Amino acid sequence: MNYILVVGAGGFIGKHLSSYFGTQVIPIFKDTLDILDTARVRDFLKTNKCHTVINCVTHGGKKPITITDLSIVRKNLIIFNSFYSNRGFDKKKRKK
Repeated sequence: MNYILVVGAGGFIGKHLSSYFGTQVIPIFKDTLDILDTARVRDFLKTNKCHTVINCVTHGGKKPITITDLSIVRKNLIIFNSFYSNRGFDKKKRKK
């Protein structure tokens, strides 16, 4: 079975996506995994094989921000990189 990792499964969108996909979902909640720690994300992905990652998390999403608030921008880029850099396939083996 192809499993789907739903990051932010406790939020509004993540909760509904998890419900929609049902038993195929590996849910990630705030206390499940530190998604800002790339090494922990890598270890988690090695242990929990998944086909797809859906990221429903954002830092600073509930308050108005400006692009000058670089700490929030930086954290969101780290979250993206944590999963993208550990996507689990060899670029040479991908079909074009």
